Amino acid sequence: MNFLRHQGQQCAVAPAVRDAVLAGELRLPAGDGAASFVDAEDIAAVAVAALTEDKHVGETYELSGPRALTIREVTVLISEATGRTVRYVSLSHEEFVAELVSEGWPTAEAEDYADAVGPIRRDMDSYLSDGVQRALGRPARDFAQLVKEAAAAGAWQA
Repeated sequence: MNFLRHQGQQCAVAPAVRDAVLAGELRLPAGDGAASFVDAEDIAAVAVAALTEDKHVGETYELSGPRALTIREVTVLISEATGRTVRYVSLSHEEFVAELVSEGWPTAEAEDYADAVGPIRRDMDSYLSDGVQRALGRPARDFAQLVKEAAAAGAWQA
């Protein structure tokens, strides 16, 4: 039996923040906490390796990106990659929920979204691990590279 655990923040960054990038503001209740965003492709590659290679039997792989970033740092990286000015606006949980509800979100879904960002705000997702390195023999992909690739692929073009 094998176990894969990631810190909860995976990088499917382009679709998740496309509208915010185009608007120039990423508005979240994340405070100044950080997350070690792990590439979804790294998660998949470790899963494939764990399921197809005998050397992984009995292993537990904690998965993270190679560094923890605040949302403000994320917006700087996106700005650099896209040539667009994107700024982070830190909202309280209540402000965030109210904004989403005013946009037509059901209250329960808005609360769930705000709760999902809570671990970043509380700096619970900044843990760094060596799981990708141990499983694949290479470092985890860095968020900056993922952002550059997404920008080059046109992820944030209007």
